[in-house]
Amino acid sequence: MHFIKEFVSLVMFTAVTAIPVSSPNTEALVDPAALEDYEAIVNVYCGNTCDHSVDSFFLVGAGASTCRPYSNTHSIQATANNCKITTWSGNNCQGSSKVIPDSACLSVPFASVSIQC
Repeated sequence: MHFIKEFVSLVMFTAVTAIPVSSPNTEALVDPAALEDYEAIVNVYCGNTCDHSVDSFFLVGAGASTCRPYSNTHSIQATANNCKITTWSGNNCQGSSKVIPDSACLSVPFASVSIQC
């Protein structure tokens, strides 16, 4: 009986804390209202007008940063929450860059995205 209780607790914990962030052909992959303690949310698209989702990710924690490479991407939309989100021409967050305005859809081809909070 003790084993079953631990198993059910583990399954319930996993179901509550798991947040899917990548699903092909889903237009709004990460909903800011679904997350409480995020610093930034980024949705990446292969379409020119923030359509045809490719990926979505979020960053948690003040002072956090990341660089993510992409291919065949043409637009991006982000919720910044005081973070700096930048697209780059190189796949290593180097080269020509463009800072993403908060919540706006930016139509620009890019090879990587960086977030600094």
